[in-house]
Amino acid sequence: MPTEKKWKIAEFMLEKWDELKEYYILTGISLSFEMYLASFVVLAALTAFILAALKISLLTSIVAFISIISFIALIPINLRDKRITQIDENLPEALKYMALVLKAGGTTETAFAEASNAGYGPVSTEFKTAL
Repeated sequence: MPTEKKWKIAEFMLEKWDELKEYYILTGISLSFEMYLASFVVLAALTAFILAALKISLLTSIVAFISIISFIALIPINLRDKRITQIDENLPEALKYMALVLKAGGTTETAFAEASNAGYGPVSTEFKTAL
């Protein structure tokens, strides 16, 4: 395999790694990405070894390993999509609430504080972070 092709493959893998890490960060899970990754790799390896120790077919062990490893990507993508949906649903109401606070004479900081405590899901969480 030519060196140039190896570099293209490495660049592609790094790009996907960064994309997965970004998805993971957007999920809001407090565990570090590396720890999350390591826990799934260990879980997948243990499952494969246990299945092999029980003398279950090698194919079943490999399929179990691959299935568990696939959760490394599936969980962050699913949680991120769910979070985006919640933000899309709650942001208009939160902004209307902030507009009412501003119309009533409140400051921008007060509007953010009120909206962050009003229960708008991830929108409230992000407003708390902004304050």
